[in-house]
Amino acid sequence: MIPLLISLLVFVSISAVVFVMSQSVTVWAGGYPATLRSRLRDLTSGKATNNTTTASIFKQESERLWTGDNRAMTTRMIERLLEESGVETSVRTIVILAIGCGVISSALGFLFAGILGILLFPLGLPIPLFYLKFQRGRRRRKLSRQLPMVLQFLGRAVRSGQTVPAAMNSVAKAFEAPIATEFALCCDQQRLGLSRDSSLRDLGARGGVMELQMFVVALLVQSRSGGDIVSVFDNLSKTLQRRQKFEQRLQSLTAEGRMQAIVLLALPILTFLGLYFLSPDYIETLIERPMILVAAAAAQGLGTLWIKSIVRIDV
Repeated sequence: MIPLLISLLVFVSISAVVFVMSQSVTVWAGGYPATLRSRLRDLTSGKATNNTTTASIFKQESERLWTGDNRAMTTRMIERLLEESGVETSVRTIVILAIGCGVISSALGFLFAGILGILLFPLGLPIPLFYLKFQRGRRRRKLSRQLPMVLQFLGRAVRSGQTVPAAMNSVAKAFEAPIATEFALCCDQQRLGLSRDSSLRDLGARGGVMELQMFVVALLVQSRSGGDIVSVFDNLSKTLQRRQKFEQRLQSLTAEGRMQAIVLLALPILTFLGLYFLSPDYIETLIERPMILVAAAAAQGLGTLWIKSIVRIDV
């Protein structure tokens, strides 16, 4: 019975490693088309001007000293996830939590499989990153839902005689987080001496959603070329509303495909577990050949990436 448990643990561990690697690639690659994302990032990051200042001026000096000037790519990725997820913590805390999750995973594995439990240490490391990614997704979706109403509010405020900065400050008071938090920080940056363009670019970079970046680009273009800002707000609000309706319809049309993907991904694992507990003698032949389990886990991971790329549609 013990060899069967060890073989089962090895299979689950390899499957989890492949899943973690696929999710790590997803975290690193992001969620928007590369070309459009790069173009919007260039506009909102201020590459065309020398006056670029980010939200790092609000970070504590101790964290800047800890990370140093030559930050590693992983550190920069964590910092970006923290800004886009809205989680108020430091990179150091995330690293400590990741190590703690790895130690806990190894300890749990050691209780069931002895020295083989050390293999579970890498599985616990990305757990804080997955949490940040989950929070980032929730925050982005809420930002996208709030933005059309914010644009309508800005249009009415400017039409009534307020300036754009005053209207943005009203948004920070009238709406809920996260849009209120982002607009409040943008207004605070301008009051502390940052230029309007730099604070807007920082707003678009922090939000991480295409809709907010479109809003920032529209304001930057209007400030240089002029025009009716109220019409810009109204037209952009209508565009975003149509975009959201299309996304909702797309989600409903692809719901069957996503459900089929979930069933296809879960069926091999559930079948293996069911046969292991209901008919261990039948599946013992497979368990005694670990290379087959490794190949099955690798195929499962590749299938996960393939199916995810098929059912995922970027709008």
